[in-house]
Amino acid sequence: MNKPNGDVPATAAEWADLAKKNGVLNKLIHAEELDSASKIKLRQYLLLRILRKRSQRTKLDPKQLGLEPWMNQAKGMLQSYPSWNIYRESFRGKLDEGNFFLVKNSQAEAAKVKSNEISNNVIFSPVSKRTRQNTRKRREEHTPEEHATPTRANLPSVETLTLHDDTTTTSKAPVTPGNEEDEDIFPEPPSVSTGGSLGPEELLREMYPAVDDEQIVNVALVNFLQALTDYFPSLKSSWTIHRKPLKAKFNDAEYEARTDGYLRGKVDGEVRALIEVKAALRENSRLEICMQEGAQMVAWLKNYPKTPGKLPFRRFHISQDRHQIWLSFAEYDDEYIRYIEHGSQDPGCPRSFLTIHEFGPFNTLKESHMTESAVLLLALTLRADHDRKEEQESNPFDN
Repeated sequence: MNKPNGDVPATAAEWADLAKKNGVLNKLIHAEELDSASKIKLRQYLLLRILRKRSQRTKLDPKQLGLEPWMNQAKGMLQSYPSWNIYRESFRGKLDEGNFFLVKNSQAEAAKVKSNEISNNVIFSPVSKRTRQNTRKRREEHTPEEHATPTRANLPSVETLTLHDDTTTTSKAPVTPGNEEDEDIFPEPPSVSTGGSLGPEELLREMYPAVDDEQIVNVALVNFLQALTDYFPSLKSSWTIHRKPLKAKFNDAEYEARTDGYLRGKVDGEVRALIEVKAALRENSRLEICMQEGAQMVAWLKNYPKTPGKLPFRRFHISQDRHQIWLSFAEYDDEYIRYIEHGSQDPGCPRSFLTIHEFGPFNTLKESHMTESAVLLLALTLRADHDRKEEQESNPFDN
């Protein structure tokens, strides 16, 4: 069955149908060539091999997502949180004070947003000829066995693909992270190009939209996340509004994806979750939103290509589109890591995919929805702390 216009594939069969129609069924993202900096298109999204399965918020099963051990702890923490109880009461009357006072106001403002514009947080660009030649040379010198099972030992170095956190930059103009050749992936031609390609001025507008309706939504979500977690000093993770750039490089193409915030460790600053917001409702701009979120997730995996192991669904998005919150969890296997790292996989295995499980919407104007989401989000933060502690204990010299 064909997927309706404006949506992304949910099954391998739907992906194959769309890939065939777009001429990429047997092609690889590593061989994709671009003329100049451009927005992500369906063609590139399909080459990233992403499936997206959506469910109502009531279908979210904490046990299935490996979240059950922290749910009761999160509920107990919220019950003992005075401002949280005042916030819940505000749905039935006036909110007078507490840590959620600004949260309630910003959520009300976000619900009034009428914009359907979609800012672009993902920009594809060709790899420069010199960089491409060097990358191919390194690959030829360090090519793993064709059918070897990917491991931490034979995965390539991430030296060509880094996660940047330039929090000390004071200039208002964006600073594009450099690559190994110190070449900007966004060249600055003398004139603005057309036909889907972006010149420098248009690129800046796309990657750094004006403070407008989308910023209202961003503030509403991050205010909620911070009020939810910062009250508890025992938590070692915090939500930040910093726009984290994630850079993914393949053979002939690369892209930079910017998040609208993330969950980070207070000490090490590592990324545990991504934030993405839009002024438009998801139902009106689903294709564009899902393609951007999918590209962000792949870039995150490219930066940290950990195998799934015994800890599933650790990569997730929290998104807000106008007044609706969505939770999306990534599921993938070793073969998918092999694909995005090397452009190949075991020929004896079915085609591998990154599957994103999306749940929502959680309506910020409804008390029951916000109560459900608060428990989940606090439990996810507790789980991030637990994972960090386990990693530190198993790898004491890496911290």
